[in-house]
Amino acid sequence: MTGPSEDRKKDCLHWHGRLLTGDKAHWCPDWDFMPIDDTMTEFLVCTCELGKNEWTRDQLRANPQYWDHQMRALQGRRSKNA
Repeated sequence: MTGPSEDRKKDCLHWHGRLLTGDKAHWCPDWDFMPIDDTMTEFLVCTCELGKNEWTRDQLRANPQYWDHQMRALQGRRSKNA
């Protein structure tokens, strides 16, 4: 099993001052792509598809749909701000 990516580590330390330890870690579009997981209060109001799925962190990283969703959401956010 591999650990979190360097990008995830940097984001977690920047936003939370710690690495996230929950199973449902993801960059959440509901929270402007801030990293959250199921150990945080933000997760309780997360409505994105990534937060609803019963995926583990390893499954998220290995699932191409996760990355496709992240990229589509990011592109949509960028086009709105353009």
